[in-house]
Amino acid sequence: MKIAVVVQRYGEEVIGGAETLARQVAGRLVSDLGWEVDVLTTTARDYQTWANHYHTGWSEESGARILRFDSRRGRSRFFPRVDGPLASLLLALQRLRLPGSLLLRLERLWFTLQGPVNPELSRYIKEHRLIYDRFICFTYLYLPTISAVEIVGDDCVLVPAAHDERPFHFLTVQRLLERAGHILANSDPERELLLSRGVPEHKVSVAGAGVEGVDSERRAGGSPDRARRRMSDAGESMERPYVLYLGRVSAGKQVDRLIGHFEAFRRQADSGDMRLLLAGRLDDDFVLPERSWLEYLGYLPDERRDDLIAGAACVVNPSSLESLSLVVVEALAQGRPALVNSASPILRYYADEVETVLGYDDEDSFIEGLSRILSLNQRGEAQAKALEESRRWVEENYSWRRVIGEYRRTVMEKYPQQ
Repeated sequence: MKIAVVVQRYGEEVIGGAETLARQVAGRLVSDLGWEVDVLTTTARDYQTWANHYHTGWSEESGARILRFDSRRGRSRFFPRVDGPLASLLLALQRLRLPGSLLLRLERLWFTLQGPVNPELSRYIKEHRLIYDRFICFTYLYLPTISAVEIVGDDCVLVPAAHDERPFHFLTVQRLLERAGHILANSDPERELLLSRGVPEHKVSVAGAGVEGVDSERRAGGSPDRARRRMSDAGESMERPYVLYLGRVSAGKQVDRLIGHFEAFRRQADSGDMRLLLAGRLDDDFVLPERSWLEYLGYLPDERRDDLIAGAACVVNPSSLESLSLVVVEALAQGRPALVNSASPILRYYADEVETVLGYDDEDSFIEGLSRILSLNQRGEAQAKALEESRRWVEENYSWRRVIGEYRRTVMEKYPQQ
């Protein structure tokens, strides 16, 4: 099989759930199935500007060939101010039954202002579509995927990474869902969201994402003892306990609220020396307050990321807009509990399924949830049993063997002769 993976950004330094998933899937299609994979993407590293960063042309990573194109336009400097009002206006015009052709043109303005605009990538797909058996396109929200699905239609497997936000209800997205040959959701809640948009049940299945090491000898990163040894060798300390956030450090991920909730926790609860560690790329417009208990670690390589998860009192995900949370699943695989925002359906689903994931709705429930996790960490055998059950749940649902098996089944149903 020769597969084209289309995604808006791609690279080891790129931080983003959908982009990370695309990179992992591309590598696994090569290593596990022996397929040829070309990744078609932009040269951008930063989603806030879409500025051209990587070199254009071909390169290779983990057996997959990567073809990058410079974007003609990045994100408009006016987009942060017009994003919400324009999206609301477009939805209002949809309710007023504005003619579809006109509405689609107006929505294209929103997508163009958001960026990236990359006609060279689209041109390549038009000219070379017949050399690929199948296209796998990640993220519904950006023009590279929208254009790719418009071009290849039924030959596309769409991995939308959808959540219930305003652009998800655009007419453009409805047409995207209709035109794609098959849709792979990352979770049962995302599948239900897609079905609510009228996607036929037979057209959408759940693939999800795998956790490295679940079905191998590495077992998802290691142990707190090994983490302590590694960090001690690096001159760092894990003696002071910490809560860990991994991901984009931005208001969009509600990290500002997380900091406020944690500050309230320190005021009201017996927090001792508990710190809040933030790791990931910092958005340009996000200002971190100066607090003795708050540490920003920047972008981390995978090994140190694993160490921090293994040594954390718990991992926290404060975002309300998630289609998948790899960091929560990775924490469970390493035997660590998690505290999550219940406003996100997928995070609420984790909390419903797994005893060691607790949800919160506001500051008070955050304090209660974190206090409960810290007390559970002292329960010894009972807590160890709950954490082991969480590990088994991850193994059943998030092994790469199962995930890549679903990608293979989806593609091979379309091309049984292969």
